[in-house]
Amino acid sequence: MSVRILLECVDSFGRMAGLRANVLKSNIYMAGVKEPDRSEILRMCGFRQGSFPFRYLGIPLAVARLRESDYSVLINAISRKISAWPRQTLSYTGKLELIRSVVQGVECYWLSVFPITCGVIDKINSVCRSFMWTSKHHSIAWSKICSPIEDGGLGIRDLRAWNKALLTKTLWNIHINKDTLWVRWVHHYYWNDVMDWRWRKDDIVLIKKLVEIRDELLAREGSWDAVVARLSIWFGTTRGLSEAYMSFLPRAGRWPWKPFLWRPHILPKHRFALWIFAHGKCLTKDRQPYILDKSCGLCGTVNETAQHVFFECTASTQLWVRLWEWLDVQCMARSMKGLLRLLRRRFRGTTMRARRCHSGIAALVYHIWSARNRALFDSERPDVEVIFRKILIHVHRTLAAG
Repeated sequence: MSVRILLECVDSFGRMAGLRANVLKSNIYMAGVKEPDRSEILRMCGFRQGSFPFRYLGIPLAVARLRESDYSVLINAISRKISAWPRQTLSYTGKLELIRSVVQGVECYWLSVFPITCGVIDKINSVCRSFMWTSKHHSIAWSKICSPIEDGGLGIRDLRAWNKALLTKTLWNIHINKDTLWVRWVHHYYWNDVMDWRWRKDDIVLIKKLVEIRDELLAREGSWDAVVARLSIWFGTTRGLSEAYMSFLPRAGRWPWKPFLWRPHILPKHRFALWIFAHGKCLTKDRQPYILDKSCGLCGTVNETAQHVFFECTASTQLWVRLWEWLDVQCMARSMKGLLRLLRRRFRGTTMRARRCHSGIAALVYHIWSARNRALFDSERPDVEVIFRKILIHVHRTLAAG
């Protein structure tokens, strides 16, 4: 009788509002309903019975824990966006910007709703990593790319830490009793005080994850009052999510090249080449065991190493000499450590001379590596005068634009 009254009330309210459900486009979902009541409901409403999981507002809803296959909608959406972009012609900086602004925008909605499993995160990272690097031999690990710029990364979001930060905001909304239907349900079904939560075996995965985050924050801050104060600082401002994200992110310490690398007067493609160079991850032949011929791609006389290509090869040595003469620098750096030491001692500021040095070094590293690749793959011998002229043009253009 109660089922009949409920359906009649819903139908009468719909008629009063001028609305009527489309039977062909509507399903009804039931859980914990006995067979006689289920048949009566289906007969009275005329809807088909749907099955779990089903999609609501773009995300799957289920009565049990979602499997990795249920996240195929998310992974396919990311794959479709990436496959539509010209992977071979885009620069590395262009790929990074697309991943940062487009792909991670798709993920954000899902990560704010579900505690994403490691398997799904690994699949998303694999798709982005394959798009980023044109070959299967990756210069730098994806975990390093996802670390902050201060730690030597490129600032791409680490999905595990970002998922925690978004769910922490959900924990805060439950604590302050935000006026939403879901928060009301949580307070009715669980306890009013978040501090008193003790997850049970039959709890949903999201609640278990929220309890895990709460316990992690408690261990870090020492008391629940300190946790509440921290959350109020985070989510009482517009920068709350970013600050929460940085707190969950593993940190490796300040990277010494950061003050010189992320300058606006350095071209993005030069910056990316200098970033790989500063990490010592250029794919020279000594780092590729499957290549038998280890001779230098520029001179072809000795085994190819990063030290030889950038500092000891004839063409690169001549380019460094020309650059130091142009910058009016007497001391020459003959290694990566010597170059960093020179930058720290003499070119730390933002003067015009320091900007010329930063832009010139980045352009020189980029053009040495480009000359090596053209010599190796196109049999094009390097012309020092032409290369140095390009370096000067790039430096003057970037300084004029900045």
